[in-house]
Amino acid sequence: VIGACAWVVGEFYKDFEAEAEACLPKVARALLSAKSVHDLEPSVQTQSIWAGLKLYFGSQAVCPSVTGELRELLLTTLPSFVKSTHVDVSDRATLAITLVKHMSPGASLIECGGLFAPPLVPVASGAQRELQVPADLDLDEPFFEDEVPAPTQTETRVDPTDPYSLAATYKDDLQFAAQEAPPVAAASANASQTSSMFYLGGNKDAAAAEGEGSAEAGSSSKAGGASSDPLEAMRQKLAAARAGAAATRYEVLREDVRAPAAPAAAAAAAAATVTSASSARSAQMPAASGSSALPSYSEKELAELHGRLWAACFGDSALRLFAAVRSASSKKMQLRLELRCEKVAAASQALADVTVSFPGAAAPVPEAGGTSSSVSLAVGALEGRSGKVRVALNLNAFSLPTTCMLPIEVSYSLDGQTITQSAELRLPSTMFLVPWQVNEDEIAEYMATHASEHLIEQHATVVAVELSGQPQAQIAQEFPAVVSRCAGLCHLHGIQQQAAAQGKSQKFLMVARPLPSNSGSEKLAGQEAELAADSRVVCLLAAMPKEGGIDVKATVKASRKDVCESVSNEIASIVRELLAGRLRAAA
Repeated sequence: VIGACAWVVGEFYKDFEAEAEACLPKVARALLSAKSVHDLEPSVQTQSIWAGLKLYFGSQAVCPSVTGELRELLLTTLPSFVKSTHVDVSDRATLAITLVKHMSPGASLIECGGLFAPPLVPVASGAQRELQVPADLDLDEPFFEDEVPAPTQTETRVDPTDPYSLAATYKDDLQFAAQEAPPVAAASANASQTSSMFYLGGNKDAAAAEGEGSAEAGSSSKAGGASSDPLEAMRQKLAAARAGAAATRYEVLREDVRAPAAPAAAAAAAAATVTSASSARSAQMPAASGSSALPSYSEKELAELHGRLWAACFGDSALRLFAAVRSASSKKMQLRLELRCEKVAAASQALADVTVSFPGAAAPVPEAGGTSSSVSLAVGALEGRSGKVRVALNLNAFSLPTTCMLPIEVSYSLDGQTITQSAELRLPSTMFLVPWQVNEDEIAEYMATHASEHLIEQHATVVAVELSGQPQAQIAQEFPAVVSRCAGLCHLHGIQQQAAAQGKSQKFLMVARPLPSNSGSEKLAGQEAELAADSRVVCLLAAMPKEGGIDVKATVKASRKDVCESVSNEIASIVRELLAGRLRAAA
């Protein structure tokens, strides 16, 4: 694909829609300056070199002001291609440099600087025989040593001094810590099963069967040799586990499991109900030795938490408007909101008939009340605060998981005069995500096959939260429950690493996919672009508890930079609210 794109760029540079003065140098740098170009196939490298030369030749006719810049770029970048051990690449780069040096920008066109001044005569057919063969010429001796491909993986972390930084490789990302994988021969079926909530213990024959399976796995590993490829090591580990499981029979060891806590009394506040349920989940979170999925929350519980995050979206001398984004349903493709307004005008002024109008693409569905594009918050006179009005917007109008400032219009009557003003309603980026229910192995496989295509951008947000009076041990114990609620509120599927040692960072992996595509629906302005159907959003959340506080870092990988920034900032904001804000659990 890159080679084809290079050819198209070189042939049709005159048809660029963007301004040539800014576009031509940018395209040339992408073709020649990127370090990844040297890792491509030789044929693609030669196409990139030739495309850059065509841009230089054609720049005089399209945009003469950038010709000098392109010349300097070619003379700077082409020598690295000349040193290539691929003959075609070196030959093409040498020819390109020669043409650039002999052809300089002229007043109206690129002129040939004496390159063809001498007459060109045909070469005599016997000229080759007249050349003397050098005495020291040895055709069996290679001109250069074969290139050793650079390793695609490294065990070196990005910043060894940062205990909760994102790992340098996808292997580290998924293991959450820079630790070596256990030997393949030592992998057994029982080792992974003991970490489950429902442990399947072996009978008397299990030990012998496991020994046979381990012996077979060990012999096959020795025969094949140790593999340095983490994916191959993973396949061998799974094969060894299957071999042990095939000969093993299991019996269920039933153990007492505590029933969930009784529901709160009917008169208790909604906040107490959510806190009780959260505490119960925190107590039931498995303390397994390996990674485990975080517990999930019901849609009702998450909606109650979202209902605390009211925000002002409009205000003037007469009226204030507040909104809370309650939930998003990918099945019904609806985004549910709650709106309310408050009169701030003088008591002597009559304020009435408050309505909010939405753009047509995101118009409320008929069940939400109101007309096709507006919702009434107050019918008739408004004194004090209005009641909460529920609105369900069309989720098909949104396709990109970035923070959306939805334009709305607020209309009301003040002393008989109708007033209409514009406002913006903030919609969090995570409302346009769907949890991706997978395990750690499936994430590893996805990153190995799609990282270079769908996880090319990255952004990290760091937040430090003060928790006065709380000891480090208590913060570390309660933080997994906080991340579990954060994953639910942000429409992410969370996985927790094994229990961290005292003083070590806690790490969690959270993943999501974009909303289902609906190309036939009308999109809002700025939401026309869509993520690919097989793209994913991957977040590594790392935390370092300490006495009286905690430092949290959310690093997000995706295919777009704006998606990474929006999702990372939203996750950090929700974590802060859960730890020390409006979503903080009652003591």
